[in-house]
Amino acid sequence: MAGTSAAKQLGVKRTPLNENDAKTLLASSSKTSATEVDLHPVVLLHIADHHHRNVAQHGGRSQVFGALLGRQDGPKAEICFAFEILVKSEGGRNVLDKAYWLEKEEQFKQILPGLDYIGWYTVSDEFLTMQDLDMQNQMWEVSQNPFLLKARGNKPDSFPVDLFESVIEFESGAPKVKFIPLTYNIVFEQAEQIGVHHIATKADAESAESAVAETEYQISMRTMSSAIRMLQERLVMVCKYLSDVDAGVMPPDEAVLVEMKRIVDMLEHLQSDEQTEKLNIVRTHCSPSKFGANCLFFFSFS
Repeated sequence: MAGTSAAKQLGVKRTPLNENDAKTLLASSSKTSATEVDLHPVVLLHIADHHHRNVAQHGGRSQVFGALLGRQDGPKAEICFAFEILVKSEGGRNVLDKAYWLEKEEQFKQILPGLDYIGWYTVSDEFLTMQDLDMQNQMWEVSQNPFLLKARGNKPDSFPVDLFESVIEFESGAPKVKFIPLTYNIVFEQAEQIGVHHIATKADAESAESAVAETEYQISMRTMSSAIRMLQERLVMVCKYLSDVDAGVMPPDEAVLVEMKRIVDMLEHLQSDEQTEKLNIVRTHCSPSKFGANCLFFFSFS
């Protein structure tokens, strides 16, 4: 995809299923796929964080599920983002909460209008199960032929993630959904590369300084803290830019200011006193009187 760099190709190298399970879950060997999939590392970071929080809070007793957002154009697909979805256990069966899913999808489409739902993810210790097939059938009701990205904590291979697409095969005249394992490429944009590198190096440095064993929850919280510090650094840069524009040191850039206005609008629902105070500071710096009548439309805060 444009603006990205690719790492080595990853994916299934073998099928650890017995003959009966393979016949039920996998498409016939004559079926092959021409689909080319690019996977962004931010998706893997989200899945790892989701799984680690589940382990810390619930001891890993419940299986985690989420949706994948991206783009697909013919045989080429790009998985760019992920979010958690609600799946309930009813009589030993995992059941997708479609109302919750549709609500979340609508929210993310407002934030990421260029991305569509193209699949789902889960984390478990098994390669493929009948529960996965059941969930794939439920996902087909939401979108045709969604991808399944499955992470396995106990996978002995070098990378604990498998990717599948599905096809319809007819058995005794009845349509059946079957999985096809896919290979994929890890790709990243410059911002992702910087972020992943920062998290990795920061984690290594802090681990070297401490000889105390950490729980998975502590590791997850430390990683999140590093990401928040990096976000804070970027916000300081934004505030410095606004101050310089206000002081006349830098000329106003309407495209940048419009983007800031859009982000601030997304934060309008935050009700804490601290956040309200910070938003008021941004409003003051983005006042239309500061930048002239041409910006009045873009910065007409309610």
